[in-house]
Formats: sequence, C-alpha cells, structure tokens
Amino acid sequence: MIGQDLHGRTLIQRTGAGTQGLVRSVRTETVLATSFVTAGATVRYIQAQDPAEVTLVATDQRGEDQLCVDYLYRLLAGETVDAAATLQQVRVLGEQVVAAWRGRVPEEQLDNFAADLTCCLDLDRFTFTVVGKRQDSLWILKPSIEVI
Repeated sequence: MIGQDLHGRTLIQRTGAGTQGLVRSVRTETVLATSFVTAGATVRYIQAQDPAEVTLVATDQRGEDQLCVDYLYRLLAGETVDAAATLQQVRVLGEQVVAAWRGRVPEEQLDNFAADLTCCLDLDRFTFTVVGKRQDSLWILKPSIEVI
C-alpha cells in the first residue's frame, strides 16, 4: 500500500486477527484500532476523552498485538516505557516468523513481510488514531481529529 494514492477512496481491510476482533466487539459503541504507528495519538485520544473505563484487547496474543497492548497500558498508567526495547522485541518476533516460514513460502512473500514489519515499527508515525463507530450492523473506521 506504500505509495498508493488513497485520497477519496474507501478501503476495506481484512486481517488475520484485528478485523475479526473488531467484528466480535458487539457490546461497545466505540473502538480504537491502533498499533505502534498510532500509539501516542491513541493514548492522547483516550486521555482527552477521559472515559470511565478502557478495555485493551490484543486480538492476537502471541506477539506484536500483546506487546502493543502492554505498551499502551503502561503509557496510560503514566509509566516511563523503553519504546526501543519494546520495538526490538517485536522485531525479534517478526524475524522468528520469517525464519519459520523460510522454505515454506515464496521469498517475495517473506520480503513483503519484512517490509511490513519495518512499517509496523515506525513508532508514532501518525498523529491520529483510528476511531470505529457502529453504523447499523457495520463498523465504520475513520481517523480521529489530530490530538496534540
């Protein structure tokens, strides 16, 4: 998707865990779809909303998602977090996936995964978070208004 002009276009995304977790979120009115690239903006958004309760969910508890939830939790708790160490853990997990897949999937797919991993590790690349609101039976996700 890097380099693609998506202005004015609708994007339909499907992931192995994230989208399925979103669809299963039936008892909430608002969700934030986040990752390391929007982590800081997500924390600022939550703090600005000052909700009575926040539930953090890792839709894939084996790796990056769980590390991201832990990272967000600690930021929301006001803790000092070693972001570089957390991102290094994610990189190591990603490299383990590549090693496990080597010889079982085409090299081009491994190259794409490595490029995706690099993008995933670009901490706070964006100054917005992604806010999902239920509309009839669908979730509509849009970038939040920038919170600085």
